[in-house]
Amino acid sequence: MTNLMRKILDAMSKVDTKQVLAGLAESKPGRDEKIVGAASEELIQLWGVVEQTHEELKQFARRGLHFLADADLSEMEALAKKTRPLMAESEEIRNREKAVKQLFWASVRADFPKALLAANIGIRKNGQIVTFDEDAPAALINVTEMRGLMDFLTPLR
Repeated sequence: MTNLMRKILDAMSKVDTKQVLAGLAESKPGRDEKIVGAASEELIQLWGVVEQTHEELKQFARRGLHFLADADLSEMEALAKKTRPLMAESEEIRNREKAVKQLFWASVRADFPKALLAANIGIRKNGQIVTFDEDAPAALINVTEMRGLMDFLTPLR
């Protein structure tokens, strides 16, 4: 098992699911949300890790700002050496946050096939998994996909 997987599973085992459920948002008034099911205990724990990791990243950013505010900017070389470990820690937290979010949403889609083609998916009070349309029509191909398609087609001209 990888270190990342171990960290995620360890964090999941420590999640208070009642606290996570209590912190989930209500459905937004006026939005046509369709309930596709209720999240399992594991999904709720995983969402708790998503929230914890996001909070950890915010706290790290605050610490970094305080560090820079107290730094002597005239000593750039020394400052660069001191910030390298901070940058590595920041990257680790960001990677973990990204991985946990992707794992959560991929797991939701795997557990709730009705959510596979939904424009948007959410988790609401009581762990309900919902789907909903965007306020504006969604593009079929996003900008990055369009650029990739154009890069592919350009040599064919």
